[in-house]
Amino acid sequence: MPLVSMRRLLVGAVLSVIVAETAHAEASASDAGGVYLLLLVIGLASYFLPTIIAMSRGKANGTGGVFFVNLALGWTVVGWFVSFIWACSGQTKGQIEREEQRHSEMMAALKTKDSR
Repeated sequence: MPLVSMRRLLVGAVLSVIVAETAHAEASASDAGGVYLLLLVIGLASYFLPTIIAMSRGKANGTGGVFFVNLALGWTVVGWFVSFIWACSGQTKGQIEREEQRHSEMMAALKTKDSR
C-alpha cells in the first residue's frame, strides 16, 4: 500500500473519530465509553501500523524485529518511522520463492546445456 494511501486512510480515520465524537458529545456517559473504545482501537492500530504492514506483506526476514522495535521504541517518532521503513522494505516470502524458482530453472538449463 503506497505511503500516500496510508496517510489518507489514517487522516480519514482520525476525521471520522472527530465527527463521531462531535455527534456523540450530547450522548449519555455510557455512549461515550464506546467512542473512547473506538479511539483506543484506532490509536493501537496506528501505533502498530508498521507491524501490521510487515505481517500483511509477508516479510521474509524481520517481522519479529519490526514488532519488537515498534513495541519498544514506537512511542518515539524516530522509532516508529524506523520500524515503518523496515516493514516497507526488504523482500517478501513470495519474492524469495520466485527467486529460488528462477534460480533452480537456470541451474537445470545449465545442466542440460553442459550434458550436450
